[in-house]
Amino acid sequence: MTQSPETNILIDTEILPTTPTTSKFNQKHQEFLDQYIWRSCCGMKLDKRVVLFFSQFLIAMMIISFSLYQLNKSDDCNHNQLYLGLLTLIIGIFLPNPKVK
Repeated sequence: MTQSPETNILIDTEILPTTPTTSKFNQKHQEFLDQYIWRSCCGMKLDKRVVLFFSQFLIAMMIISFSLYQLNKSDDCNHNQLYLGLLTLIIGIFLPNPKVK
């Protein structure tokens, strides 16, 4: 214990030992950070799940917009089959599977 000169208050300078619960919490927190957080080259911290979701969403929206543009522009039925197939593939990926209860 030391005494602060300006306030005459005793200050505890001992460092409290970590308890098992705080060390377990710190371990779980570190496991979470290791599993779900990416550190970028610029020093930013990013959640892996969010990056994965938005990259998949962006690629799907690019494919959908390209297919719709080509369907609108094309007059040939053979090319339309390809773009309709791409559209149904993307829609099939995003829609959930039906489940029987």
